[in-house]
Amino acid sequence: MKKTITTLLVLMCAIMAQAQVKIATKLEKGMKTVYTCHLITKVAGMEIVVDSKNSYVVTDKLDDGYIVTQTLEEMTSSGGDETTRAAMTVTQKMLLNVPIVLKTDLNGRIVDFVNFEEAKKLMTDGIGKIYDEIVKTNSLFAMQTSKEAFVTMAQSTMTVEQMLKGVRDLPTSPMALNGLTIKNGDKAITTNAQGLKMETTYTVSEDGRTINSDAVLKMTEDDVKAFVIEQVAKTAPQQVEAVKQNFDMLKASGLLKVEANDKIDYKLKANGWMDTIVLKQNMVLMGQNVVTEATIKAE
Repeated sequence: MKKTITTLLVLMCAIMAQAQVKIATKLEKGMKTVYTCHLITKVAGMEIVVDSKNSYVVTDKLDDGYIVTQTLEEMTSSGGDETTRAAMTVTQKMLLNVPIVLKTDLNGRIVDFVNFEEAKKLMTDGIGKIYDEIVKTNSLFAMQTSKEAFVTMAQSTMTVEQMLKGVRDLPTSPMALNGLTIKNGDKAITTNAQGLKMETTYTVSEDGRTINSDAVLKMTEDDVKAFVIEQVAKTAPQQVEAVKQNFDMLKASGLLKVEANDKIDYKLKANGWMDTIVLKQNMVLMGQNVVTEATIKAE
């Protein structure tokens, strides 16, 4: 059960001391940028490979910014166990060609999710189908996690704030640094793809075109406890009280261990759009070792 939960949770780098750059991305109506992503995740003895293609089209110019439509155009996956493959297949069908309409400021920083309700409905409709596919291959999952709890878990992440984080604040998003001013040695508290609070340190090349980030876990023991209980509440709510009562014992056993280190290298084009992003992540999530490598490239 823990293996299944962890796997599903995991799956959607001293230059000059004064080096500094403001990422003011050039946008023009009609501009289209396409990014490919090659993602490899190793968890619970499995290797899961996901390849995807996202397009970003500047569809309108406003007085105070731009409208950008992001669309997942292609997605394939391989590896993992039968349960993972079934979930990924339905996820692909659910997310493909769903337009995400975003408003940015004049520097390309995302400020609003324009079609949130429409996108939420399209994705929500597929959540129950994902559950149905999982239980076809894993009857134990059905015994430990009800369909209602699974749907509630997924819907709890579908707020404007959470979905904005996914397209704007996720460190591997091609638009994550837009509008920011970053200098050598800057530190920031960020949240990684698994929802862990990280302290990120940046270094910037002399020409401002290469930015390296090194993030380490920045969570107190109480933060970790709250995070673990939140994950259990989402995936197996009937086990929450048992986890709370036995937290110290489970922690001592290593079953609830949480560690993380993310290294990301960013390279910018001359116009401020991202050229490449390379991620190397080592993590222990609720006792499971997770290694993730990703390369995002502009076509």
